[in-house]
Amino acid sequence: YQGWATSFNCKLDEMALPLEAYPTLCHFFLRPLRDGVRQIDRAPRAMVSPVDGKVLHCTSAPLADFDKVVLEQVKGVSYRLKDLIGEAPAAWRDA
Repeated sequence: YQGWATSFNCKLDEMALPLEAYPTLCHFFLRPLRDGVRQIDRAPRAMVSPVDGKVLHCTSAPLADFDKVVLEQVKGVSYRLKDLIGEAPAAWRDA
């Protein structure tokens, strides 16, 4: 998967295991990272994602409309925010 990793700028130095340890591309995509290489923002209003990616579009929506917010995702597929993260966190409902 070296070609794939190079083409998409995967940070191989962050992997918990050597590249050869992943028998399939799926295993490579689901690879664990070394402990501590990426810090997680634990702020109550933070939203984090366990994937490598780029934000290509950003907007805001009223939290009162949480159930209706739709996100455009990779390859043009759209998802309701509620379907991705479940119910609105209490901190959002109280905002």
